[in-house]
Amino acid sequence: MTAPSQKPMFGLQFFPPDILLDEGEYIAQEGSPTPLTPSPNTRTALPPVLLMASEADRMPSTAQTAPHSAGTDVEVTPKRTPPPPPTVSDDKEMLDFFPPCFTPTPTPASPPNLPPPNNPSPPSEEEMLHAHLVVVETNRSIIKTTGTNSMSTSLQFMPAPQGGFPHIHLAHAAQLFDFQAGKVITAWLKVPHPKILIRVFNHDSKDPAVKGPILVEHLCKAISTIAQSNHQEDHEIKVSPPCLETTRERTDYPLSFLAYNISEETKNIILNQHIWSSMEITFVAHPFQVNSLPLLLFCLHGFSTTDMNTVRTAINDIWTEDVTQWDIMDILSESEIPEE
Repeated sequence: MTAPSQKPMFGLQFFPPDILLDEGEYIAQEGSPTPLTPSPNTRTALPPVLLMASEADRMPSTAQTAPHSAGTDVEVTPKRTPPPPPTVSDDKEMLDFFPPCFTPTPTPASPPNLPPPNNPSPPSEEEMLHAHLVVVETNRSIIKTTGTNSMSTSLQFMPAPQGGFPHIHLAHAAQLFDFQAGKVITAWLKVPHPKILIRVFNHDSKDPAVKGPILVEHLCKAISTIAQSNHQEDHEIKVSPPCLETTRERTDYPLSFLAYNISEETKNIILNQHIWSSMEITFVAHPFQVNSLPLLLFCLHGFSTTDMNTVRTAINDIWTEDVTQWDIMDILSESEIPEE
């Protein structure tokens, strides 16, 4: 004997009646009695919230009409009425529904959009000249009020260029004593060291009675400025002017001055730069010595060329000749140049 098959315990007929009814049907059925047991042929729509995922997939999208049964005609239409919004009675209840308020963090203010600066026009030559004169006048007032200091040298003399000033060549070792009176040379030799010989630029030694004292004054002032800027001199610096030999014609003039009564440090400072130029005077300094060969031994007259190799070859050939070498040896042996 076969046991009767049991029907599966799922489906809409096993839900309680109060769950299967929609909200609209509660209102419609308040005046009519509710059947205790639903008809097996009646299919009631479920609220969308209570449907399972599998049940919702199997539900048709359109309204379904239940089959007619004997004595019972029920037509159910699914209703989806959205729930009414909650009523707010007072401000206290509003706090439960509104999200919390956050104070926005202040952000730094962005910089204002400024117009691009206009490129200034370059100053004119007149403006640059006036500005330079103002600076010069300011420097002069500083020098006058503060006295001679370490900065006054750079302000009063032209600075040395990169690599120094060019060297001034001499024609022979005693050129600085050319056309000088014999008694003056003897007196200069007796002056104790340190001392230096000075030649003034653009000076032809004419009118010595007029130009001599003026140049001596300018040289003393320039050397004193150089010495005091390095805190070397406290005493008076002396300069001896050139003196022409009385027996010589008035065509050639001596050009050298003797500066003495200076310290060894001042002498080295002047000789290291050897050319000094200010607004009053420009001069070149040489050591007081006659026992050294000049850097320039000879000159080529009437010879001109633009080929450097030709000049180099000519000089090399002259110096390497046997006669030239013997002459140089005779000059060195007869001179009083100390051996190094």
